[in-house]
Amino acid sequence: MAVGSVLARKKEVKTYPGARNLITQQQIEDSGAQQIQDVLRQVPSMRVQDETSGTGVLPNISVRGLNPLRSVDLQVLVDGIPLALAPYSQTGLSLFPVTLDTVQKIDIVRGGAAVQYGPNNVGGVVNIITKPIPNQRATTLKQSVTAAPTGQFLSNSYLGVGGFITDNFGAQLQLNATRGNGDRQHTNTKVNNILLNTDYWPSEKSRN
Repeated sequence: MAVGSVLARKKEVKTYPGARNLITQQQIEDSGAQQIQDVLRQVPSMRVQDETSGTGVLPNISVRGLNPLRSVDLQVLVDGIPLALAPYSQTGLSLFPVTLDTVQKIDIVRGGAAVQYGPNNVGGVVNIITKPIPNQRATTLKQSVTAAPTGQFLSNSYLGVGGFITDNFGAQLQLNATRGNGDRQHTNTKVNNILLNTDYWPSEKSRN
């Protein structure tokens, strides 16, 4: 799993001199959040607007009062990899191919330390760490349905299959499907997210 040189290290958060939050998997579960935006709203100085009217497909994120539109002033990473299509010319996030069911933890850095993670990070950096490949082969199924006051329903289906095939190679496939309508009328949603992770150890000291 690729991570930044500073991000996602729990021990460093305790002694970090700047503004930083690490949201663990236990905190996510205890919060009862249904979407990533629900988790981020609990972090001080963060603002999230849902562009998709309650479906959570495309959150717009800002830090410290900056413009939230398409998260243009925030560097969003997934396992240390930027989500923006082009860091200098297309900094806005028109796609957000991550759902809460695939997330293990979220590391948020605000302030000057963010400059080492790319050009579009005036507000800071959000590093979303996906669930690691389990040591033993495992299958996870999850189904949830959200009812809106308007009588509309939004379903969320999740399937995770993975594990280590050999002592030094593992793979995990995560499928997430969102169907239905959000809080408003005419928000028919049909989204499929597919995430494939592999982990290979050529030797005891190297990892890909």
